[in-house]
Amino acid sequence: MDVCVFLLTICAGVCLGALLHRYAAYKIVLGPEPEEEEEEALKAAYAARRFSFRKYLEYGGKRSFSERLVFVLLSGVLWGIYLYIYNTDWCYLLYGITTVILLAQSLIDWEIQELPPELNAAIAVLGLAHLLTDVQHWAEYLIGAVLVSGFFLLIGLIKYRGQATMGGGDVKLMAALGLLLGWKNILLVMVLGCFLGAVIHLVLMAVFKKGRQLAFGPYLSAGAVITMICGRQILEWYIGILTASMK
Repeated sequence: MDVCVFLLTICAGVCLGALLHRYAAYKIVLGPEPEEEEEEALKAAYAARRFSFRKYLEYGGKRSFSERLVFVLLSGVLWGIYLYIYNTDWCYLLYGITTVILLAQSLIDWEIQELPPELNAAIAVLGLAHLLTDVQHWAEYLIGAVLVSGFFLLIGLIKYRGQATMGGGDVKLMAALGLLLGWKNILLVMVLGCFLGAVIHLVLMAVFKKGRQLAFGPYLSAGAVITMICGRQILEWYIGILTASMK
């Protein structure tokens, strides 16, 4: 592999990471979007702040230096990993951009329990681009778009103490990722995300006395990144075990 291409790829990941970290920081400072039933004045004030580029520049960088450093370095490293795995295949670029978006989504969801629809839409556009580069397998991607997201939508209809058990942002995220990854991989994302969410959140509750409310986006995002890096190997390993047990 050309060293210059590898270094340029890492630099591209770092630059995109720096941009999306600033955007994530701005969204966190801006706070959760007002609910439909809240006052019109509150929604108008939120909209005015949301579309102010000056506010974006003013508040977007107000996060710790260490957080920004980890964010951009992780973005660059993951871009390098994708290039190493997929070489110059379209997947490395699509997965690299998606991963930086997922990092931003995770940071926002962790802080204010919100997954911005515009970032989900960006992943959906990348998923559509992936479908167009692999049209002969179009059904795999379309099924992926509705399989887990439809299941999450049904779960979201269940109310617990007056609140939905699954947020609409998680449903849209899984639809977008399903369009990008296909139905087999999105099932793996769900399994990994649920496992990571259950284990890590139980530890956070026990050690740091966190509440029961769970920001699911970061765990689903982690599951998606693991799947994009080694999903094929995990699925082959599982199928091998399943095949051996049936003999």
